[in-house]
Amino acid sequence: MIEWAKRENNFVPDLIADIYLYPSHLSSRKTPIPPGYGCPLTTGNQPPFQGWDVRFFLAGQSMALGSRRRLGMIFLSREGFQEITAAQNFFLWEAGIIGEGVVVSIAPQR
Repeated sequence: MIEWAKRENNFVPDLIADIYLYPSHLSSRKTPIPPGYGCPLTTGNQPPFQGWDVRFFLAGQSMALGSRRRLGMIFLSREGFQEITAAQNFFLWEAGIIGEGVVVSIAPQR
């Protein structure tokens, strides 16, 4: 994860989204997400889940549980980008749902 954080400035995000990380009592995650963090996104919050990996542009700053931020994201697959942009709303997965997001804008090159 740290290597990605060092290279973050060399990439253009695929999209911008408003992200809400659930507080620890509502999440499987118990610590802030660090720079370089990535996880699967899913369009539903009930099993069965299908997820697509992303990396978040955190600008070198951790994101606390229970907080909201507008973040850039880069997808590791074209299919994931298409599914999430079509759905507009999504959930962050890490051994359970840890947050949610909504697409704000899509990069013009996509």
